[in-house]
Amino acid sequence: MSYFSALIQRVHDGISPVELAYASNELWPLPPNNPVGATLHVSVLDSSFNPPTLAHLALARSQPPPSLSSDAPPADYDARLLLLSVRNADKELKPGDASYVQRLEMMCLFAQDVGMEQNRPPNVAVAVINEPTFGDTPKVQLTFLTGMDTLVRLFSPRYYPSEEAMRESLHHFLSDEGDDSRVVCARRTVQGTFTKGDQEQQLPETAKEFVESHRVAIINISERERGISSTEVRQLIARGDNAWRSLVTPAVAEYIAEHNIYRS
Repeated sequence: MSYFSALIQRVHDGISPVELAYASNELWPLPPNNPVGATLHVSVLDSSFNPPTLAHLALARSQPPPSLSSDAPPADYDARLLLLSVRNADKELKPGDASYVQRLEMMCLFAQDVGMEQNRPPNVAVAVINEPTFGDTPKVQLTFLTGMDTLVRLFSPRYYPSEEAMRESLHHFLSDEGDDSRVVCARRTVQGTFTKGDQEQQLPETAKEFVESHRVAIINISERERGISSTEVRQLIARGDNAWRSLVTPAVAEYIAEHNIYRS
């Protein structure tokens, strides 16, 4: 069994709640050569990474938006975390799809791209988790980076035992008295169109409440990147269209080609 296979198995079997697969420095999440304040600000990008795309890259590299908090936001996150949930790792994958080990390997290559073009040493890690939730994490403020679809699911009652349970969970997750977390969501182009106001109007009322209280912020990434999706990459590869290479980083493109992934 490979090292990454063993990591995934330990998490999936409940032996370990989380496993770190890669870190750009041995002190992560503490920044290398940089002091931190009383609170450590960590961004978390939880995705299927099937495969990682330039849209993921834009979101992972994004900085805290001014609207994220009523207080002065940090100039940048102290650390970044790419998170892969493996709670469905025992389910059969689609023909030609990337295995969880392959996704983890692509994420580690991708993490090195995330750390480039920053004005300070990179501070990025890749981790495997069974459930995308965090328990008691004192003095660490987590900012979860999502797409619009994930944000809508986060505020949809059907993913909770009841609407009351959803509200209690969200208030604990996003309040000073609870986990004190934040959510940053990237707008995206849907079916070739992009209307800033329309996407905000489609948010559930509960989500708007947290936008107004500066716990949820919605940001723009570039026009090109917000139209990119992992689904499009997989479809282009399956059709034999090499245009997919322009939608991912060079390291991820070489990995996909070398391992012949997504060619159903």
